[in-house]
Amino acid sequence: MKLHRRDFLKSWGKSALLMPLLPSLFSGRALGDNLYPKRFIVFVQNQGLLMDELITPGTGGALTDFSLGPVFSPLEPHKNDINFLTDITDVSNNLDGSYNAHTKFRLHTLTNQPMIWGATSDGSFTPLSAGGPSIDQVLAQRMQGETAFRSVQAGVKKGESMGLTWTWDYNKQIVPVQNSPAALFEQLFGQFTEPDPAVFAATRTRRSAVLDALKQNINQLKLQVSATDRLRLEQHFTSIDDLKFSVENYPIPGENCAPPSLEAGSSTGEAAIPREMKNQIDIIVSALACDLTRVSSLQPGAIQTWPFLDGVSFAEGWHDAVHAGPSTEANRLRLRATYRWFMEQFAYLLERLKSVPEGDGTLLDNTLVLYANIMSAGNHSADKKCYLLAGGKNLGLTGGRHLSFNGHHHGALHTSILNLFGYEDRYFGNKDTGPEGPLPGLLS
Repeated sequence: MKLHRRDFLKSWGKSALLMPLLPSLFSGRALGDNLYPKRFIVFVQNQGLLMDELITPGTGGALTDFSLGPVFSPLEPHKNDINFLTDITDVSNNLDGSYNAHTKFRLHTLTNQPMIWGATSDGSFTPLSAGGPSIDQVLAQRMQGETAFRSVQAGVKKGESMGLTWTWDYNKQIVPVQNSPAALFEQLFGQFTEPDPAVFAATRTRRSAVLDALKQNINQLKLQVSATDRLRLEQHFTSIDDLKFSVENYPIPGENCAPPSLEAGSSTGEAAIPREMKNQIDIIVSALACDLTRVSSLQPGAIQTWPFLDGVSFAEGWHDAVHAGPSTEANRLRLRATYRWFMEQFAYLLERLKSVPEGDGTLLDNTLVLYANIMSAGNHSADKKCYLLAGGKNLGLTGGRHLSFNGHHHGALHTSILNLFGYEDRYFGNKDTGPEGPLPGLLS
């Protein structure tokens, strides 16, 4: 906030009517006394889930009456921080026919748009890109200019091709993902200097004094204007009080900021995945805590071998095992272990966010975390998918609920996310995929 006394007095001296301030941008009262920025993380997964091992509804019918199945069991410590959203259908996939489901589902999940197609040399048509920006990049574009990095994309063995891409910008271009924790650390923290609380406190005191001087000028001006203008001045006086409240109570940027300590190791290839995942999560959380960015994504690749899970081996490849599903008890157990591993990583992300204090709460309270999978079951189905929304308490989201949406389209989920961030959008992506508005009951 650049508040200079000369600029204030110059603008206020032009007219007895004065230039109105915008206290809702700064006022702690207007923001429910929460002055910390809102953040967004999307955590993605490939290859579907075991849909019968996620959630068991209770018999009472209450949204809070449910238990977690074997796949979601690692989320139990964070159950009250999560909304479990089931039976959501990615309707926009129908706009691209029967094209390869892995590509189509991935390009639709975060965009709710049909793909962009182009002709090949033999006269056939092939997809060239997603049809619009992903939800993370919509938020990043609307928040741009507030942090050093518009968004941060962390990957773990993620491929770079069009068909493997989740995140897209407004120009329908791939948003690059950094797979190397060391490189991402250097990008974010290589030139990083921790904020000096003394400098910030001095700046806060100076800006508060500017506002005090401005209030004195208004009091003098009130003696020289009409009763009507005096009433308007009183309204502006209240606005300045709100602004002064925010200046004096605004949290020190990065007050709980510390660059992460990356875990070292000698393992390579897919054996290094757990270490790389932990490091990427730690980097994302530190980047948010230091207010280097407010939008991030974590994008694991399509893992094929699992040397870090004891007793889990897929001779036929993980892809084919996923398609086979729980056809045998042995395959069910192997798939359960891999799916549960992803939930363990999601749980670790929530644990790290909850470990960072912010005011009377935590970083998770000011962060909305979306879990998204390209499929429901691994047999190329985008019907009745399960999404997770975690955190977001200070955005107005109540956790600890299981909500089933009877096939409602996934564009409404992204509309809900925009609404939670204070935007009044009535749809996201393609308008023809379903009714306008957020997911019914999610925001109430």
